[in-house]
Amino acid sequence: MLDTLAKEFSHEAPVALEVLLVRLIGAALLCGLIGLERELSNNSAGLRTNMLIGLAAAVFTLVGLQVMHEFGNQPDTVRSIPSASSRRSPPASHFSPQASSSRCVVM
Repeated sequence: MLDTLAKEFSHEAPVALEVLLVRLIGAALLCGLIGLERELSNNSAGLRTNMLIGLAAAVFTLVGLQVMHEFGNQPDTVRSIPSASSRRSPPASHFSPQASSSRCVVM
């Protein structure tokens, strides 16, 4: 049972552990500098908030890198889905001849 568990969790990471830790600590420190500057000037979203945002962004990026490394070699694994709003046509009322030419319609 332990061998099965060890095989399940043993895999090759796309980034070495040392590089991973440097990236995470670097993101927290650099965003902490931004947060410190904001905190010293009495703005909202200070030190803790900016450190957490930077750390979350770094983790999100590294998880994406890991997913691409694990599943990227399989066909049709990673796709980009166009947004639904780009396929939708505007309502017909925007093209009515009764509409004034001075009106601007923002979609």
